[in-house]
Amino acid sequence: MKTIDMRFDSIIFKQMIGQTFKKYRSDEFVFNNSVTGIIGIFVDEKVYEFRNEQKSVDYFGEQDDYAVFCITECSENEIKSFFDDTEQIDTPVNQIIKKITIINENQQIFENGTQTYNVWLTRGIIFDLGDREISFKKDTCPFSEEIEIFRGYDLINKFPHNTDFIDGWDNSKTPKTENHIITIE
Repeated sequence: MKTIDMRFDSIIFKQMIGQTFKKYRSDEFVFNNSVTGIIGIFVDEKVYEFRNEQKSVDYFGEQDDYAVFCITECSENEIKSFFDDTEQIDTPVNQIIKKITIINENQQIFENGTQTYNVWLTRGIIFDLGDREISFKKDTCPFSEEIEIFRGYDLINKFPHNTDFIDGWDNSKTPKTENHIITIE
C-alpha cells in the first residue's frame, strides 16, 4: 500500500490562537467566492501563504499534475497573484482567533479488496473569531488551483463528504473517503 500525506502541520495553527487575524490578501472575486492559487493571511506580525498549486505527484498510480494545498510562513512581498498585472486586495478582519478547525480528508483506493492507496490532504481551514468565521477551502476537483473563501457561521457545513472523489473509477477499484476534523483552541 502506498501512503501519501499532504496535510497541513497543525503546529503552525496552535501558535495563532489568541492572536489577531489582521487581514487576508487575495485576488478580487470575479464570478464567485474563489481565487486562484494564493491567499496571504496576516496574523499579528507574521504572514502566512496559503498556496494551492499544481505539482507533479503520484495520483493513484499515475504521475500527474495535482493541485497541492499547503501553508508556509513568508514575507509580505511573497504574496502575489498567480496572474500578471493583477493587483490583489486586502480584506480587513482585525479580530482575535478563538479557535481553528482543520478539515483533513482521507482518500483510499481498494483493488480487489486490498487497499492500494491511502492519501491524506487538508481540504480546508476555519478560523473562529467569536462572532463569525472565515474559511479557506481547496476545491474538490483534484487538479483545480481554486481556493474558496467563505465568511459567516457554521462554516463546517461548507465541507461535506467529498462525493467527487467517489465518482468515475473503473470497476476494479473501490474508492472511499472521509473527513477528519481537528479543533485547536
